[in-house]
Amino acid sequence: EEMKEYKDRAENLMAQNHKFQLEQHEIDKEHKEFVNQIERERDSLTRDLEDVKLCKEGLEEQMKTVDDAMDNLKQKLDDLKASNDELKRECDKKAVEISSLQKMQVEAARDKNQAEHMQRFVDMTMKLKTQRAELAEKESLQKQLEDLKAENSQLKQQMFHSEMTRRELHNQIQDLKGNIRVMVRVRPFLRHDGDNKFTPLRFEADKRGLAINSSGKEHKFKFDHVFDASTSQSQCFEEVSALVQSALDGFNVCLFSYGQTGSGKTFTMQGAPDGEMRGMIPRSIEK
Repeated sequence: EEMKEYKDRAENLMAQNHKFQLEQHEIDKEHKEFVNQIERERDSLTRDLEDVKLCKEGLEEQMKTVDDAMDNLKQKLDDLKASNDELKRECDKKAVEISSLQKMQVEAARDKNQAEHMQRFVDMTMKLKTQRAELAEKESLQKQLEDLKAENSQLKQQMFHSEMTRRELHNQIQDLKGNIRVMVRVRPFLRHDGDNKFTPLRFEADKRGLAINSSGKEHKFKFDHVFDASTSQSQCFEEVSALVQSALDGFNVCLFSYGQTGSGKTFTMQGAPDGEMRGMIPRSIEK
């Protein structure tokens, strides 16, 4: 009877274990679908960020062109203002001369040289009309300058909105990747490490997993990213450069290395003073 009771308990435990395995399988399936969905959303946001960057570069090029045009127009306007002042003085002088010529016209009616004085009056009138036309052209250039100023202001506003959109999309991508990330970097085997055999490592293809073979058993670990021994300083910085950009955009960011003495913390963060061996800190300052 006790054997039967133990047998019933064992069957119940096996049934519960089978049920638990089915539930665990469903949970793993839902987790995988959720991760795939996050990856798709991150790719979409990344493409949107690239489009915003291209739009920003286009706007910067347009602003540079407008600024150059404005500088040229300002120089031309200054020249036209100086010329305008000179023309105004000339006009005032000519107005006095015209008034004098009008008086002379009355007197020239009794003078045999009336035709000569009239021709001079006509010439002065035509010159005055030409000067008025030049003054109208200057006013038109002034209006063009004001229009360019308004267009420049609008382009600056568009650039500001584009920069805000880029920061927002960049921050969303960083949130999707996770606010806390753990990455591991494996340094190469050095000569001063001695002749002792080191533990074999196996890196997963997606660069997010690491397996250590110890005493015939394989222990697997998962990280946000795994850098193998061949990874360069520039490749490491490329992975964290997005966080540096977030810091430049005004968000709080902290990057630190952790490990035992001789594991390569200082080399990763500080590196050499210059060249390809520069670490994360000097590369961040350069960015």
